[in-house]
Amino acid sequence: MNHRNFFRVVFLVAVAYASAAAQQVSDPDFRFANTKPAYSAGKGPVVCIDEAHHNFHTAGGRYSSFANLLRDDGYEVKALAQRFTRDALKACGVLVIANSIGEENRGDWAYPHSSAFSREELPELYFWIQEGGALLLIADHSPFPGATAGLAALLGVAMVDGYAELRGGGELPDMFRASDGGLAAHPITAGRSQQEAVTEIGTFRGSAFQFSEDYLPLLILPQNAVAVFHLD
Repeated sequence: MNHRNFFRVVFLVAVAYASAAAQQVSDPDFRFANTKPAYSAGKGPVVCIDEAHHNFHTAGGRYSSFANLLRDDGYEVKALAQRFTRDALKACGVLVIANSIGEENRGDWAYPHSSAFSREELPELYFWIQEGGALLLIADHSPFPGATAGLAALLGVAMVDGYAELRGGGELPDMFRASDGGLAAHPITAGRSQQEAVTEIGTFRGSAFQFSEDYLPLLILPQNAVAVFHLD
C-alpha cells in the first residue's frame, strides 16, 4: 500500500443542524465575492460531485452554493451520476462524496447502516486515489459515517457512526479555535494570504473518526467529546 497517496485524501466532519432532513435548509442564493480566483474561469481542475449514491448533498441541490464557490474559483464542476469505475473517474481531478447513504437506509436511518458503495466500486475508487486522484469525503452525523465506513477503512480511517458532541459545551455551534489547539495549523487554514487565514470554525453536530499515523487532523475534538448513538 502506498501511504504517500493517503495525503491526497481529505476527511471532513461537516456541519449538520439536525438529523431530520426537513430541518436542514440550504442557501442557494449565497455567493462569495471572490476577487482573486485561483484559476481562470473553467481552467482549474475538474471537481466531480457524487450523485450516484443517494447523496444528501448534490451540486444542483443542497450543495449548489458549494458548486458555485468552486466555479467562481476557476474549477470546472461536474455531477457524477454513475457508479464508480476507473473509466467514470478518469475525468475527475477531485471527487467529492457528500453524505452518501446505502439503499437500505433511504427513508429509514435506523441502525444498522449499510455501505453506500458496492464491493465492486471500492477497489475502483481506491486504485483511482493511488494513481493520483484526490478525494474529499464528507460525512455528517449518523447514518452517513456508517455508509462510508468500508471506504474509510480501506484508507486507514475508522468512522464513528454516531453524533459527535461536547459534554457541557452549551449552545451550538461547537467552536474549534487555533488559540486553544482545536484548529490545527495547516496550509488549508493558513490560506494564501493573511486575509484568507482561518482562526476558528463552528460546527453543528457531526461525526468523529480515528485515523492512522499518515493523517493530520484539522479539527481536534477535546477530551470532553463523546459519541452519542440514537437507537430509537
